Amino acid sequence: MKQPETGKSKIQKICDILKLETIEPAQQEAKEIIENAHMMAKEIIEKAKIDAEKILIETSKEIEKKLQVCQASLNLACRQGIDLLKQNIEQTLFLPTVEDLAKNALSEKEVIAKLVGALVTAIEKEGIDSDLTLYIGKAISATQLASLLTAKILEKLSDKVPIAADFPAGMKLYLRNKKITLDFSDEAVKELLAAFVSKELREKLFHA
Repeated sequence: MKQPETGKSKIQKICDILKLETIEPAQQEAKEIIENAHMMAKEIIEKAKIDAEKILIETSKEIEKKLQVCQASLNLACRQGIDLLKQNIEQTLFLPTVEDLAKNALSEKEVIAKLVGALVTAIEKEGIDSDLTLYIGKAISATQLASLLTAKILEKLSDKVPIAADFPAGMKLYLRNKKITLDFSDEAVKELLAAFVSKELREKLFHA
C-alpha cells in the first residue's frame, strides 16, 4: 500500500522540479552567456589590436610622408639659398673685380697698341683687304697711342690716326669694306671675361 506524501516530501519534490526546470536551465544559460561574453570580449580585443596596428601603420606612413615633404622643402630651400649666395658672390665680388681689371688694363696705351698690332696682323694673314678705322676710349690719349703704333699700321687706318670715342676704355676696330666692328671696349671685354671666367669660378669655388 502506497504511503501518503508528507509535507516534507512534497516540498522536496517541488524543489527538485524547480531545480530541474528553472535553476539548472538558468545556470546553463548563464554559463553560455558567460562563455559567449568571453568569446565576444576576445574577438573585441583581437579586433582592437588589429585596428590599433592599422592606425599605427597609417600614422607611421603619414608621418613618413610629412617628413619626406619637409625634407624635400628643406633641400629646395638649401639649394635656393646656395644659388642666391653664388649670385651674390658673383655680383658683389667677382663681376666688379672683372670690370675693374678690364677697365684698368684697357686704359693702358701699351696694351691697346699691342692689341691693335695683333688684330691688324691677323687681318692681313687672313687676306682681308679693308680700310680700317680705329676708335679708342676716353682713358687713352690718341697722340700717345699713335706714337706706339708702327707706320705700317697707321698707314692702314683710313684717318691715319686713332679716333677718340665716347666709351671709357679699350678700342674698336671697324673694317669699312666688310662693315664689321671688332669690339674690344672695356664693356665688351668685361662681358666676355665674365661669361668665360664665371664657369671656371663656379667649378673652382662651388664645385658646380
